Amino acid sequence: MLLELRIDDIVDGSTNVAAPLFQQFVADGKQTGRITLRHRSGKKVPVNYSSLVEPDGCVIAHWEPLEAGD
Repeated sequence: MLLELRIDDIVDGSTNVAAPLFQQFVADGKQTGRITLRHRSGKKVPVNYSSLVEPDGCVIAHWEPLEAGD
């Protein structure tokens, strides 16, 4: 289901960071950080993420919601 969505469908639009983050990811081949996603209910969900491009071009990604207060 998530793979069928566009970045704009899941990233909090008020942050306007999706395109620059992806461009930096392509340039570096890896990336870690925090971003705010939007649940289908409209609730904003802050997450930590870590992504890595493998030599064969596959992407490994780990996304973890932050606890309140983190």
